[in-house]
Amino acid sequence: MPSLAELVSLIPGMDLRRLVGDIIAESSDVRLTADEDVFWVRGNRLFLGAPRDRTVYSLEEIADFAELIEPSVPESEKTGIRSCLGAFKERCRSASAAACAQCLTSPKQSKCFVRLLGLLDPDYRPRPHHGHEYADYSRLVSIGGQRHRQLVIVMKRGDPSTSKAITYGSTVGRELWSQLMRYLRDPTVDIVGIWTPRRLDDGLKAVMLYDAQRYRKKLVFAQDEEIVRVVYTVLIRRSLSLDDL
Repeated sequence: MPSLAELVSLIPGMDLRRLVGDIIAESSDVRLTADEDVFWVRGNRLFLGAPRDRTVYSLEEIADFAELIEPSVPESEKTGIRSCLGAFKERCRSASAAACAQCLTSPKQSKCFVRLLGLLDPDYRPRPHHGHEYADYSRLVSIGGQRHRQLVIVMKRGDPSTSKAITYGSTVGRELWSQLMRYLRDPTVDIVGIWTPRRLDDGLKAVMLYDAQRYRKKLVFAQDEEIVRVVYTVLIRRSLSLDDL
């Protein structure tokens, strides 16, 4: 019977990945990329699993989003936008297909990320999602030279000024990981986006990367800087103020 040490795998965070990568590079010809390559420890053995394809992408590396989002945000605008991100919810409580459609032109509730993406993406129709539907946002995109890939984005509200990161052991972290796993296991989903203004702990991101590579899916992280760019784009292209969102 195998021992407990042989059954338990330890997955390192990003800082340890980088440190081990530096040590391996000094002692061998192997190069470890912390953001892509995965290694884990089982017993007294180190296993390195290099992905066949790239796993992590940014929003602007998806051509469909690169066309929608402004390439940069003036420094004078960032502080004001960032200060309002904590007021956004994933969706409002009274969401329905009809209410979400009307809210695009005549907002009725508090600030909402679903509405924000509806204002950004003319091909997306905001709607509440139920158990059988795709995430908070979904669309077909092109990524890594592949067309018609199904992207879903799961969202969590949060204040970027909060110093405490979302960890794997926290309630929010476990909810994000649970939603991620649902879509990693879904054979119709190719890319899973994680959208939150709050910082993700390196340990949580390491677990997400490890699981995405196990299922051979791609990840997109949209956090503080990316969401600020989305808000800025909506403001200037829709001629809106922060109070209008």
